[in-house]
Amino acid sequence: MTEPTSPPTITRPRPPGVPHGHRRNLSTEISETARLDVIVPDDSDLDIAAVLAANEGAKPSISSSVPAVAHIKQRDHLFYDEKLPVFVVLEILVQLDDNLYQHYLNRLAVSLEVTAVDGRRQQQSHNARAPETTHVLFQTTINEETNPRIPLGGAHKRLAVWKLEVPLGHPKSPLNNPRVSLVCSATLRPADTQKPQFEDEYIVSRQPTGINLLEPFVGDPYLGHEAPRLSASRVSRVIPVTQAPQQSLRPLGYAAKRNFGIIPAINIRLRYSRVPQGTKINTIACLDLEVTTFGDYTVTIHHVNVAVAGGSASALSILPTKEDPMSCRPRDDTTVLFQLSPTDPHNGTTHPVTSSIRQLSVTLGATAHISPHCNPEISTYWTTTVDFAPPPAPTFPSHSGIQRAHRPPSLSSIVHGATVASSGGIRPPQLHPPASSPGVVFTPPPDTSGYATSNSTVSQSGLGLTVTFTGPPRVYVGEQFIWSVFVVNRSNRTRKLALIVPPKRKRAGEGKNLPPTPGGVPAEAVVEEGMVFQVQRGMHLEPAELVPLVNDLRIGPLMPSACHTTELRFVALTTGLLALDGVRVVDLNTNETTDCKELPCILSVERDAVKAEA
Repeated sequence: MTEPTSPPTITRPRPPGVPHGHRRNLSTEISETARLDVIVPDDSDLDIAAVLAANEGAKPSISSSVPAVAHIKQRDHLFYDEKLPVFVVLEILVQLDDNLYQHYLNRLAVSLEVTAVDGRRQQQSHNARAPETTHVLFQTTINEETNPRIPLGGAHKRLAVWKLEVPLGHPKSPLNNPRVSLVCSATLRPADTQKPQFEDEYIVSRQPTGINLLEPFVGDPYLGHEAPRLSASRVSRVIPVTQAPQQSLRPLGYAAKRNFGIIPAINIRLRYSRVPQGTKINTIACLDLEVTTFGDYTVTIHHVNVAVAGGSASALSILPTKEDPMSCRPRDDTTVLFQLSPTDPHNGTTHPVTSSIRQLSVTLGATAHISPHCNPEISTYWTTTVDFAPPPAPTFPSHSGIQRAHRPPSLSSIVHGATVASSGGIRPPQLHPPASSPGVVFTPPPDTSGYATSNSTVSQSGLGLTVTFTGPPRVYVGEQFIWSVFVVNRSNRTRKLALIVPPKRKRAGEGKNLPPTPGGVPAEAVVEEGMVFQVQRGMHLEPAELVPLVNDLRIGPLMPSACHTTELRFVALTTGLLALDGVRVVDLNTNETTDCKELPCILSVERDAVKAEA
């Protein structure tokens, strides 16, 4: 029995630049030995070619994956809205000639991704790694046309260096301890294969056409001179052609990652105010620029501008320019005023009356001088909206229970009722019976046995609020009892309310009435009897008759035409007929205050006395 002979060995020519004895794939060798690094230099105007040439004979360091650039000092922290210069360095350790080296560089796809993460959350998760919220700030793939490689000479000619300008924006949500991660990765694309190109991809040249399946109907007189045709290739089963396996993308080396802390250099705040001027109302924008206190450095502001879409913004103060910049130190707060107009005076165009909301953009350019050679450029651009609609005209009812020394510009739909006083304790005059209130009314619920309710009138307008208080007809001393509060929102907007039980006030007129002194009696020493009486009365504390257990009760948000039921809890400390001065209703959105005066009376008795009578 003869042994099978081995197949003949086919010897292929060795590519130029590949050393003898190389049995591995060259692409695999390059992918495994290539090194990547991201450099954020401390020098804002770094000439990396000159720095590498000056340190060509220096001892390499191991602080970076690419030893040739390990000695370059990097930034400690970054700023929001900064135009950050970033260098991406790639080193291929395989010995290649110039043509083959250029061939593999053309197949590279180098990408850079900048993300913002919460650094404090990473420190708190020791045992279980909590999911991190990542905000992508910048992402790009290096293009040789827009970002050409920096030419290097000498021993560093096998280093590929690209320079990018990365804009650092703001994350979508605020972070406790924000940090920025720069991750650079590279992949080796498969080599381009030559594929045959056809002029017409539907009909291949020099190929016979298919059999006409409708050939028997060519002579049919009903078809006239039309010759029907249906190729057999249209109805026959087509076997798909198996495509050749494509080479997958090879990740080149390990992804380089750099982490930096990020802080704002300037805090910007924009406020609006309306200033009346005769029959015209001017809109003034107040732009506050505050330099943060994270470091001891100077910030130079080159320009500040505010623009209104379809309108104009004229500066009311001196603006900084490149020729005359503004130099600020930490904790410096600068205010710039602009007058906004919805009409552009240059072209005279005016938007329709219905579009009172315009887009407003703020641009700012500054430079932070951290050191003599580190001067980051900061460029801020953000947009917001401004409403040029005139304020609503103040509307006052013909009769209102509220008495104010100064009325606000516009009142809310809470209008005080007939038995309602203002928050300052000023009561309406009782000379004439008050009219029914279109705002807050107190309506009794349906007749319920065993409960006493408040007496009030029903509003016919259907606006405002309806508040109903329901309580038991008899309470016992030292025991808790409950008032049921039923609130109906009859207005056309959502309300958030607060029910407050104010402390009991002294009744007006309480004091000591002294009889007049007879005329024939000699005059005594002048003594202010009222003051003496108040001093003696102040020595003793008035006993509390009724104690509220819930003094501040919140209701809402209460949608229009919605109702809500809640409870007020009290404890009676004495017997007799007790009463509250009122329950205060506060609208938390407009700070309007209403005192509800007509409340159920409270009859407090001793439980032992009731048992004795029984």
